[in-house]
Amino acid sequence: MSAAAIDAGLPCGVGLPCAPQLPADITRRRLLELGGAAMLTVVIARGLPALAAAAPGAAPGVAPHWLRASYASLVGDRFRIHREGAAPLSVRLAGIRDLVAGGGARDPRRDAFALRFYSPRTPGIEQDVYRLTHPELGSFELLLVPHGLDRRGQSYEAIINRAQPRRPT
Repeated sequence: MSAAAIDAGLPCGVGLPCAPQLPADITRRRLLELGGAAMLTVVIARGLPALAAAAPGAAPGVAPHWLRASYASLVGDRFRIHREGAAPLSVRLAGIRDLVAGGGARDPRRDAFALRFYSPRTPGIEQDVYRLTHPELGSFELLLVPHGLDRRGQSYEAIINRAQPRRPT
């Protein structure tokens, strides 16, 4: 709304549309939280139409990198971890560990598994969400956690848990 419209006492919406007004007591932290949540909403909304199931029995619309079956044939393959301000780090997928409670049978619609990656001893990375790339899976983000250092190098683990409690019948 123009200054003239405000001075004339015209209600919001007459002339030009009103600009959103923030409360006078909003903190910088709250403003950043709101902006981050809005940005995340846009990213998710843009990405959802492109998601496709990659394994038989998988829930429709689940991205391939959330499915255990997508990694089964990739053990031993190289993935690239993209780090801000540094060259990508090459890691090898060393294994997949199922995280099934009570020793029950695995259900591809309720995947819960850990991925173990190995990299050279240096440079290491800290626990954070990183963008990974692979020729078959494409580009995606995972939380990677340093897990240990041994003769094979530095290990990192990513937990993917899509398990849901079973409802009583």
